[in-house]
Amino acid sequence: MIPRWHELREAYPRIVTGVALGIAILLLTDLVLAGKRVQYGLELARIRAAMTDTERRRVDAIAASEESRLAIAVELARRQALGDAELHLAVDT
Repeated sequence: MIPRWHELREAYPRIVTGVALGIAILLLTDLVLAGKRVQYGLELARIRAAMTDTERRRVDAIAASEESRLAIAVELARRQALGDAELHLAVDT
C-alpha cells in the first residue's frame, strides 16, 4: 500500500517542512530574478533610446564581436575534445 500524504507528514514533519520551505524559497528567488530581468531590459531600452545612431552601431558591433568570439572558442574546444583522447584544460592568462 502506498503511504498517503498525511501519513508522510506525520512520519517526517521536519523533512516535509524543510522541503516545502526550500521550494518556496526557490520560487521566491525565481520571481525576484525574473523581476530583475524585466528591470534590466527596461533600463537597456532606455539607455539605447538615449544613444546616438553611431553609438548604437558601435555597441552592436562590439556585442556581435563578443558573440563570435564565444562561438569560436566553443568550436575550438569541441574540435579539441573530439581529436584528443584525454581531457586537456588550458587557461588563457
